[in-house]
Amino acid sequence: MAKSLRTILAALDLGSESEHVASWAQTLAAATGARVVALHVVVGLEDVVDFEFPYVSYDEDFTDLNAKAEASLRRFAAEHMKGVEVVARVADGKPAKTILEVAQQEGADLIVVGTHEGRLIQRAIYGSPAQQVMLKTKVPVLAVPLGLNA
Repeated sequence: MAKSLRTILAALDLGSESEHVASWAQTLAAATGARVVALHVVVGLEDVVDFEFPYVSYDEDFTDLNAKAEASLRRFAAEHMKGVEVVARVADGKPAKTILEVAQQEGADLIVVGTHEGRLIQRAIYGSPAQQVMLKTKVPVLAVPLGLNA
């Protein structure tokens, strides 16, 4: 029995190649009538290093950043995901973990992520966020190759 798509989570870093991820999500949503949850994860300092800085207030410092990210995400979605229902969400945290959490919260039937090269040593040790999502979810994942003139 084929499962219907009701919610597609599109993980977007809002970089120059995010339009490829958005295009796949938009095309699938238009074909199936699904809604798209466009997610941008703001990676904070505490998510990059394994220790805290007592003199940095993460909540205060990232409030403005999150507001700017949400405005950018809404503009991006309006431009690249026309004709489908889009819910824009900005969350902070580690990308893979946050993508998985939001996918569960939103009841995603499909996760669309971009895969690209970079940070070779980090990716060799920990895997890319896309790889981590694919290994830890029970939801189908569409991995869109980036960086190869996709």
